[in-house]
Amino acid sequence: MAHSIDEIDRKILYILQTNGRITMKELGKMIHLSAPSVADRVTWLEDKGIIRGYGAQINPFAMGLKIVATIVVMYHKGKKQDFLKFIQKEEQIVVADEIPGKADVLLQVYSLDMEHFLALVSRIRKYGETDCHFHMEHYKNIPLLPPNE
Repeated sequence: MAHSIDEIDRKILYILQTNGRITMKELGKMIHLSAPSVADRVTWLEDKGIIRGYGAQINPFAMGLKIVATIVVMYHKGKKQDFLKFIQKEEQIVVADEIPGKADVLLQVYSLDMEHFLALVSRIRKYGETDCHFHMEHYKNIPLLPPNE
């Protein structure tokens, strides 16, 4: 299938982001295509790396994780590469994104409790300065790609 992403692909991506367990038949009905045609498009999106995988959305609080936080890190001079290796080994760090501006990286962290969180922050401070923000309530979670962009 040789094509670029079109309106139908965007609809497929939007639906899969909201319901990754949908059948190709159900998806086809929603976008007015046959199940085989939808399956071909989904396979193409997977082959191109646009769809990286499928998974469940987990509620960290329901899993007993009491701390959900964002940590902004400003590297100490010459510590970036060591820090990048460090974050790969830390299970509490679930997202790490480079950001522009005064800070260098934004981390999303899940911790069992304040003791585990503070121990992690202490380990991070070997590599840079930190600014911590605790998540109190979760108000919005939308799919990454709007259907009509």
